[in-house]
Amino acid sequence: FPMDKVNGYLSLLWARHWIACQKLPQAVAVGNDLLTVNPRSSYADQLLWLVAESEEKLGNTEPARAACQSLLTDYPGSPLVPQARRRLEALKQPAR
Repeated sequence: FPMDKVNGYLSLLWARHWIACQKLPQAVAVGNDLLTVNPRSSYADQLLWLVAESEEKLGNTEPARAACQSLLTDYPGSPLVPQARRRLEALKQPAR
């Protein structure tokens, strides 16, 4: 259903599904698609967080950092902001 897709809830469910199936590139793609189509979605911050987590698990630290930074900048009222701040600090730390 197109409006469900644009609204973002269906995208959130799909992203969670792909993560559960260990298909992280698909989760990133679903999240990025919604963020491109409707960055004002009620679910955009949650999808951005899932994108950041998935990118980090894939070993893509720069895109993970960018997603966390975007969450902080574009969605400052999100309840995920404290988590994003902590994750961004952790991603800035050099790997041991």
